[in-house]
Amino acid sequence: VERVGPTRSRLADPRLLRMRIGRRSKFWVKNCISIGLAAGFVEPLESTGLHTTQRGFELLFEYLPGAAILPQLRDRYNQHMGLVFDQVRDFILLHYYLTRRGEAYWRDARAVPLSSSLEEMLALYDEFGQIEPVDGHVFADTSYYLIMDGNRRYPRRPHPRTALAPPMEMDRMLSGLRQQNIAAADTLPPLVDLL
Repeated sequence: VERVGPTRSRLADPRLLRMRIGRRSKFWVKNCISIGLAAGFVEPLESTGLHTTQRGFELLFEYLPGAAILPQLRDRYNQHMGLVFDQVRDFILLHYYLTRRGEAYWRDARAVPLSSSLEEMLALYDEFGQIEPVDGHVFADTSYYLIMDGNRRYPRRPHPRTALAPPMEMDRMLSGLRQQNIAAADTLPPLVDLL
């Protein structure tokens, strides 16, 4: 029988990877444009590397009109890509910040200072559950709501718009959604069959 995969000795030897964490302050300088890992790196477990690369190319096609490079378009590209990387940073940091795990690693991760943009987002959310959309938002608002809810962080009061909805109508709508979910779940095969 031939063994497939790494040998035991290879499993025992850790490999140290050196990573430069962060992003460039300018992604487009003169006639050079940083895209992908040349533009920035947040953390090895996040899966946004493909997104930031794709977004870099999309914006390049949008802001590179032809032979003449307009400084305003270059500056806008740099600003937009900075926002993309900052949103990824904040989203990842939010996971670490909200965790309740008690090991030293997680305590240290929670102690990392929050960016002003993440502090502002948390302040709005904590007050009435608002997640402000940002130009070119990397993550959907629902992703933030799921992280908050999954970590038992809830706003102090309901959003003001909820007062505009008639309570009976809301009960009817929520009941309908609940029934839809139950009906959809009933049509799915058992987990064992899927596996």
